[in-house]
Amino acid sequence: MVIVVMGGYDDINYLDQVEVLDLENGSCDPDMAPLPYPRRFSLGLATTGGVRAPLDCGGIGDPDERQCYVYDERSDTWNADGGGDMVYQRGQGSASVELSSGVYWITGGPAV
Repeated sequence: MVIVVMGGYDDINYLDQVEVLDLENGSCDPDMAPLPYPRRFSLGLATTGGVRAPLDCGGIGDPDERQCYVYDERSDTWNADGGGDMVYQRGQGSASVELSSGVYWITGGPAV
């Protein structure tokens, strides 16, 4: 099992770091490209249809808290092109699930 940890807060600043934790071998890879903007409380999920990739949406710290970014492993960059915009800002407390149709249902998260 692999967990991707994105963004956060260090009591002073919002963070843009991304780390990949591999629970099977106990390794941590901090070399994944940073997020486009430092943020905390963003919603992270993994796409499963087509190309499997981490997706990061909303959060506090991004100038446009409606934006979703998808990670492109080939270029090691986060792109807004594949992520799209949510209608409403999701500042914190959001949750998501992928429906069988391939649609991602993102709920909660007060606008900030």
